[in-house]
Amino acid sequence: MPSLAEKFAELERLLLEQRRTLALHAGVPFVLLVYDPFQEEICREEQAHLKDKLLDAGLIVSEIRLETFVFDWYAKKGLLEKIFEKESQQPQDVHRDLAKNYRPALAQHVIQVAQDLEDQDAVLMLTGVSHLYPFVRVANLLEDLENQVKVPLVVFYPGEELDSELRFLGLQNSDGPHSKYRARRI
Repeated sequence: MPSLAEKFAELERLLLEQRRTLALHAGVPFVLLVYDPFQEEICREEQAHLKDKLLDAGLIVSEIRLETFVFDWYAKKGLLEKIFEKESQQPQDVHRDLAKNYRPALAQHVIQVAQDLEDQDAVLMLTGVSHLYPFVRVANLLEDLENQVKVPLVVFYPGEELDSELRFLGLQNSDGPHSKYRARRI
């Protein structure tokens, strides 16, 4: 199995040299960089280095940080305080509401950012992906983005690959029983 440094070197090569051909084999310009969740800090450092290299090469790099997205989205709606109040009294209802509303809002946001980047030499990155759990499954989010996102989309996927099945955060069935991601895996 390649090291994290080797995976980032491959990703850099893909994005600098083969970016326009990413969708040829999978039908979507999506790349999953699968890494051990215990290497989160190192992965974040590698992401920053990669972003700098891509910017130095003249690419536009847009990053959607998922660790704050849900809070930012509810704050824009003016509902963040209500969510916190309700969570202290009815946590199950809040978790259900988050699961129901989070994925469509996130998918629409990613689609809008991607559309703004179309016709530019750009890359879109989803970081802090572990923060989707337990509300959004990566596989379902990527399905929502298929045929909508035309720019290269890199998803930094904290998990493991066992017998061609991905396990989000190393947990069995945390991302569903999916083995057929259309995204290119590194």
